[in-house]
Amino acid sequence: MKARRRAVVPFVPLAVALFALTGCTGLDFGSGDGAGSPSPSGDTGAPSASPTPSASGSPTATPTPGPTGTASPVAIPTDCRDIVSAGDYEAVFGEVPLNPEGFTTRSGAPFGQVTPTTPPAGATPAEIVRGATTLDCLWRDPNADITFLEVALGAVDPAVGASYLDDLAADGYTCVDIHEGRRCHLTRPNADYPVDESFTRFQRDGVFISVDQADFPTNDLIGRIVDRLWG
Repeated sequence: MKARRRAVVPFVPLAVALFALTGCTGLDFGSGDGAGSPSPSGDTGAPSASPTPSASGSPTATPTPGPTGTASPVAIPTDCRDIVSAGDYEAVFGEVPLNPEGFTTRSGAPFGQVTPTTPPAGATPAEIVRGATTLDCLWRDPNADITFLEVALGAVDPAVGASYLDDLAADGYTCVDIHEGRRCHLTRPNADYPVDESFTRFQRDGVFISVDQADFPTNDLIGRIVDRLWG
């Protein structure tokens, strides 16, 4: 079910709202499965429309140190269309608009490539992970009230990422070892619409992936991204 409206309102990532409730999420990117009764490893549907994806190929970004000096062991893509294979892009995102105008990240920057930031002294693991983001992608119809999916990636010290995932587990996330990494997932009903909103955080080899989504089902999106980056 997709609620629609005429006027466009400013986008506030659902993870920001979750941060206010839990005090430890606060990322403006995410993964998970968002509609109906999704499972942490996949769900039962995806947008049916087919886009014209960009040319496929291996991610072309070169590993670069993040704000804490952490270098990614794999190339983190610089193009949102390159986080999954061309075939997976069509299956997952269909023709849903990518990075529509009028929507910005939590920092106010446009979606797409973002510049990582150096966390302040005494920063929490969540703040460090958030600051390490180098790619932040939003799929959303500008006319939809709630339907969206946001993915972000970055390189982070594995110990910091593990500490952040431990914080999520303490806040009610379900965490499992999967795809040669660790994933934490939470799904809850949206307070205003009859849909679920879902949050997933994943780390492998110092690469951190986050997906937030609502009324936007996917089928093991983390697994598809892992196949793209490590395949």
